[in-house]
Amino acid sequence: MPRISSLECSRCHHRVAADSSQTVCPVCSDVLFVRYDMEEIKRSVKRPAGDSGAEIWRYAEVLPEFAPVSLGEAGTPLLRSRQSSGFFVKDEGRNPTGSLEDRGMALAVAAAKHFGVQQLSLASQGEAAASLAAYAAAARVGAHVFVPQDVALEAHLECVAFGAKVTLVNGLIGDCERTRGEQAEDTFDVSELKEPFRLEGMKTLGYELVEQLGWEYPVALICPTGVLAVAVWKAFEEMEQLGWVKGKRPRLYAEISNNNLFGLNVIEDSGGRRVDGGNAMATLLDWGKQEGFLLSLEGAAGVGVYRALLASGELSAEDRVILINGSAGVKRAEAIARTLRLRPSLPSSLPVGGIITPQ
Repeated sequence: MPRISSLECSRCHHRVAADSSQTVCPVCSDVLFVRYDMEEIKRSVKRPAGDSGAEIWRYAEVLPEFAPVSLGEAGTPLLRSRQSSGFFVKDEGRNPTGSLEDRGMALAVAAAKHFGVQQLSLASQGEAAASLAAYAAAARVGAHVFVPQDVALEAHLECVAFGAKVTLVNGLIGDCERTRGEQAEDTFDVSELKEPFRLEGMKTLGYELVEQLGWEYPVALICPTGVLAVAVWKAFEEMEQLGWVKGKRPRLYAEISNNNLFGLNVIEDSGGRRVDGGNAMATLLDWGKQEGFLLSLEGAAGVGVYRALLASGELSAEDRVILINGSAGVKRAEAIARTLRLRPSLPSSLPVGGIITPQ
């Protein structure tokens, strides 16, 4: 892999070789970033042109030289709002399993395949688990996912359909991580920020977004997760080193409930902040009626962030602002329908002729 110069710790800057599968920094256990010989790439590579393809491998010159594992991810549309001419939605719900997780998982699984890893695992709230299950199936490697017991039905179904081993955990994501460590020690952990290559796949969103804008930055970017903020910030840094982009980096914003401290530092460094997005469900319904597609709840919260920033004067309607809708609204259809009381819950038992019978 001649393009990778090393893996560098994001905290202590310790460097390790990239000639075998790696997890986190061996010195401080923080996240490892993939580093390339950017001067060599700048001398030998041209910016992608229109005939370069649409998948993440369109940006192969700034990705590790792994054999691709692809299900047709990326190439998602940038949709202008009908309500505000300066506001655009990058709809990552169009990816193969319906979320931006497919970008990262394509690289994580390709890396595992490259290094001869045959069994992968992760702890997830649902979307990343479904994505791993799909890409592991495509690569013919094993997948064991640990998800909360109340995981969305849609994600659970996908994991089972793609052939992953599913362990339901009574608890939150931290409980899932602990259980994964206890029950899947012989597998390679591709959970969020536990290996360096998943972030490389996610960074392609930054490249793709800027290319769709004519290789110019927007004024602001609203991210659904702190990890995505880190990934696109890395993409911006690389594009600047290559001379591929014009303008000032955008301010990054996130909904106030986003508590990922790793991403929060990047958001604050950008000049952005976390903002209260208000009632996401009400925004989701309003957006559907006005715009014609169903946002994720996180995407709807991002629309609320945008409206709050307009109201405060921090952004103007003329500013070019991008919202990343991280997943398809139908990924949480059951939960949304339950909240809207479209499918009222039935009792677990029904009285029949004075006898209580199971439903």
